[in-house]
Amino acid sequence: MAATDHQIRLFIAIDPPEEARQVLAETIQGLEQAIPNGVRWVQPHRIHLTVKFLGNVSTSVVDDILTAMQQATNDCPDGNFTLSLSGLGVFPESSRPRVLWAGVQGDLNSLEKLHLAVDRAVSRLGLSLDKGPYRPHLTLGRPRDSVPQQLRGVIGETISNWPSLGPVTWPVESIHLMQSVSEPGRLEYVTLGSSFF
Repeated sequence: MAATDHQIRLFIAIDPPEEARQVLAETIQGLEQAIPNGVRWVQPHRIHLTVKFLGNVSTSVVDDILTAMQQATNDCPDGNFTLSLSGLGVFPESSRPRVLWAGVQGDLNSLEKLHLAVDRAVSRLGLSLDKGPYRPHLTLGRPRDSVPQQLRGVIGETISNWPSLGPVTWPVESIHLMQSVSEPGRLEYVTLGSSFF
């Protein structure tokens, strides 16, 4: 392995448009008032729809991943499908939420095909295939580890009963290879490359 090789944390994602981010920002503001403590909220500019989480990958493979992404988008004849914001939910269940999310609706069949094409394309590079079902979502926040179980239940109920989000629809025209960069007290995402339909 060359001396310049090192591991970086990567994922492939769809970026929601500014209009969707604005709705999500307003939703988070409302949730912050309804749930004043105990949640680490995602900054709206960092909200994304993960297509494939890659984990820690050698920098030497980045160009190959970008090539695989282009192959995957070429393999999706349904390119430029549309998605829209949906309701809120939690993983794994409302009594013990670990992830608070906004859902998407629209052409979920094409989104699933895109996920499978990306999954297959990067698996040829030795990266693992996803084992469970693909569950598309936009992560809005996570309860802090210190939150007691009773408050977790309140958080889960608040999210589950939140009204549906505004009808923001957008065409999916590209996917992006993103790097998670941990800096003191925050996490930033850097775009390493994009692939267009």
